[in-house]
Amino acid sequence: DGPGLGEYELRSQCAQETLLLLERLLVTCRALPAAEMRAEFTEEALGPFLQHVHDRLDRRALSFKALGALHTPKPAKGLAQCLGFAEALLQFSEEAQAVPFLPPNNPLAELPTWLEAYRERWHKHIVDGLVKAFNASSQSYRGAVHHFRDFGAEASSSGSLSSTLLAPLQGMRDGLLCVQACLGRRDFRHVVMAVAARLDELLVNSVALRHVFSGPGAEQFAHDMQAVVTTVASALPKAGSALQGLLECCQLLNLPEDRAMELRAALAARGDPALREAGLSVLDEGVGARVLGRRTDVR
Repeated sequence: DGPGLGEYELRSQCAQETLLLLERLLVTCRALPAAEMRAEFTEEALGPFLQHVHDRLDRRALSFKALGALHTPKPAKGLAQCLGFAEALLQFSEEAQAVPFLPPNNPLAELPTWLEAYRERWHKHIVDGLVKAFNASSQSYRGAVHHFRDFGAEASSSGSLSSTLLAPLQGMRDGLLCVQACLGRRDFRHVVMAVAARLDELLVNSVALRHVFSGPGAEQFAHDMQAVVTTVASALPKAGSALQGLLECCQLLNLPEDRAMELRAALAARGDPALREAGLSVLDEGVGARVLGRRTDVR
């Protein structure tokens, strides 16, 4: 299951020694007799030290990124060390802030904001890598704009996934499993939710709004997209909610013809409320109308 929140191991001796040195700086600051002396020490010693830690942490993460995609084993393990140290540093700073001897507006007070931004930045790098890999490997699937128009009823009833989607899904599974094995639960949750949202955007824009769908083709597309949802939800069940727009596109494409025609007319007359009455909560009227327009029986 990978390390949980607060369970990262600081395997790096450098990371452990950095925390120890920070603790010693705070002990020194606390021993100073006057508030003015503590303020001067904080500005001239503690501040530069923390800035050095900031810079070092950034360079360290960049060095692991240079090894390859961050959803592959060696870079993922290395980045997990950086995120683990950031978490330990955050916990240390929160504990230290409770000590009254530190002057107001000290560098430790700014540390949580910086560390949260650091984590978000590297979460985005991981997400970018996962989505970029899926994007590249699914070019054949997403680029065949007439695939679902020419789909036969006998093929859609077979229950098989489109062959060109198999490798992209396997690559996403492998990447998520690697990331899950390395990151803590909080970091992993952020990554998976962001991946799901990006896949939703990618597949809605590049397939649901571009391809042409016969009835059997729409059934196959819905089957394929359920596999995408299952792949993401197997890593984090709640992440399926971030693919709701994609699932609603599948609903529109698979409505009975008469219902699709009625809904298209209702959208033209009343807009978003017509979608909400139909049970769709995410798509807006513009996207809904465009999706309905990709059906061969409605165009």
